[in-house]
Parts: sequence; C-alpha cells; structure tokens
Amino acid sequence: MTARIDTLLEDFLQTIESESMKDEPFNIDKPIKEQFDVDFDELDFRFATVKFEKMSFLDIPVAMIDTSLSLRELVTKIADLPKVPKSAVPTFLRKKDAIIAELARKMAAGFGSMFK
Repeated sequence: MTARIDTLLEDFLQTIESESMKDEPFNIDKPIKEQFDVDFDELDFRFATVKFEKMSFLDIPVAMIDTSLSLRELVTKIADLPKVPKSAVPTFLRKKDAIIAELARKMAAGFGSMFK
C-alpha cells in the first residue's frame, strides 16, 4: 500500500471509531455493512464518512461508497480522488456541513422514535 492509502485508512478508521459506540474495534478487512448494528449503523457510517471527507478535503461521490466493501477496499478506491482545490474549499465545507446537519436531524428523529 502507498503512504497516501495508509494515511487515508488510518484517518477514516479514527473517524469511524470516534462515531461508533461499539466496544470492539472496527475491522478494516471485513465488509463495512457486516459491522452495522445498534451501536453503529449505516447512518453513523455516512456521518463518519462526511466528517472524514471534510478532514481530508476529499469529495467522495456517493456512488463510490459501497458498504459491501471492506474499509481497506473502499479507501483504495477513493485514494486516487483529487483533493478539493483551495478555491473551492469554502463551498465544499458548506456543502458537507449541510449534509452533516441533515444526517444529524435524521439521527435525532431516530432517537426520538426510540422513546415513543
């Protein structure tokens, strides 16, 4: 693996683990969707992915985010994406913040339904 892939993998993993409530570590070689449960679901993964995009200045097309892949395989696929150009960073960050806000609303709605 290249240094870029290693760095992206480590950063993505740290972001996922900061969002996860699981006791066991996230397995980078196991399909992502096989690791979803009550403590870390698809919405949590999407939230972590957007945070990772912001941190890495990568705009990952939704079509590339395939949860049947392992995290290592996904990172290998996205490693060739270019960083967001400096001139586009403010717009990129606003776009990602809007996505995070929408995901947070969905998460809050999910929590609300748990107590009905």
